[in-house]
Amino acid sequence: MRVRAAGAQDVVIDQMTFLEEDITVVLSALAQLTDDLSVVADSSVKGTVTQTLKNMKLMDAIDLIIKTSGYDWRLKGNVVVVATPDRIASVFDAVEIAVIPVNYRPAAEITSMLDLVIPPERIREDERTRSIIISGTSAEIEVAKALIARLDKPIRQVMVQARVEEIATSKLKDLGIKWEEPTIQLQRNPIGQVIGASVDVLPKLGLLQDEGYSRTVASPELMVEDRATGRILLGDRIPVKMVTTEPDGTRIETWEYFEAGVRLEVTPEIGMDDEITLRLKPEISAVETFTEDNLPWLKTREVETVVRMRSGETAVVGGLLQTQELENMYKIPLLGDIPIMGELFKRTDKDITQTELLIFITVMIVDDSYRTTVRSNGETAVGQ
Repeated sequence: MRVRAAGAQDVVIDQMTFLEEDITVVLSALAQLTDDLSVVADSSVKGTVTQTLKNMKLMDAIDLIIKTSGYDWRLKGNVVVVATPDRIASVFDAVEIAVIPVNYRPAAEITSMLDLVIPPERIREDERTRSIIISGTSAEIEVAKALIARLDKPIRQVMVQARVEEIATSKLKDLGIKWEEPTIQLQRNPIGQVIGASVDVLPKLGLLQDEGYSRTVASPELMVEDRATGRILLGDRIPVKMVTTEPDGTRIETWEYFEAGVRLEVTPEIGMDDEITLRLKPEISAVETFTEDNLPWLKTREVETVVRMRSGETAVVGGLLQTQELENMYKIPLLGDIPIMGELFKRTDKDITQTELLIFITVMIVDDSYRTTVRSNGETAVGQ
């Protein structure tokens, strides 16, 4: 046996071997390696130890032997007190109550994970003060605080800018968009969406709008948290009265609302490399007519897809087609109104037009540094 002696915290055991030795004898032998340490064992501490200790600090060796034997210990001054875990807790571990504030996440979300370190019956959340209340030993509370600090982080956000354009199908080639073949200006990703829209697309859209071949249906913007779902509706909520009759003949009137217009649903998910997986569900609807029951007959175009993008990139989602058939009647005044014979002096032309809905989606990660810069610029402007 060789020991490099010093204070109890600094004693290093080069080598010691115990073979079927009583645990109290082993602990006493270890305590004798320094002058400032004593061991007191509870009457419940029994058993033998077979262990070889090499190049180990004295206090680590004591902890190893006690814990592997199923017991626990506390250091009271320079005395190591050993007993069963329950006995140690009841004597030395006073129960404390801690109120821990939560800054970013809902308290209920965090408390559902704290039961890994503290029993659920000793955890409460107070949504009014955004706090978590915990009762436990000082050691348990310290572990809980560390876990809360790891979980209570600001959630990253994504700015989603959308532009919904309805364009005559015959004019898509003017934008450089040809779904049937690759183009220079637009590139396809592995799942079929078009990414990397050329910067000259928007000016071309303006020219098509001037010529009447394109119109901007909507251009919403919204900020969405990572893995949360953002929704926006640009349109109308159509109220419809619903009447039901109870078995006793009582009539009950209620109102239901049908949404018509542009509805956009996005769910971004930021990857480890800041690549954004965007779940996108756009829907365009309009009232075509009303049924005999006075319910709106909605004509809807919608799509649901997933796009992978980098911050600052623009994706284009298309394929939402609509065909309109218009009838125009031309007739000679007076002669065209003569019954039967008037058919000879008038004609009807059918004009069939097809439009496609293109949705340009631009995403940008908004992190803490961006918000700090914006806040600092605002404070500077106010100070000036």
